[in-house]
Amino acid sequence: MSRSLFRFPVSHMTTPRWSPFFASLKVEEIHRFRYRNFSDLFASLQDYFHFYNYQRPHSHVGGLTPIQAEQEYFEK
Repeated sequence: MSRSLFRFPVSHMTTPRWSPFFASLKVEEIHRFRYRNFSDLFASLQDYFHFYNYQRPHSHVGGLTPIQAEQEYFEK
């Protein structure tokens, strides 16, 4: 049995709006790899955050990426 990453006490990070993000992060990135050290984990997380914001479509913004949705919002 392993301890879960990102287990926080009650805070803004445990609200329902963060749950889908952390679920995606764990399924799509953290649980897929074994990291040799913290630097490898950190680099992998940076790559994932870029992918998540710039390339991964999100259903709650009409299939756009968060960056595309933000750009569209500010163009209005």
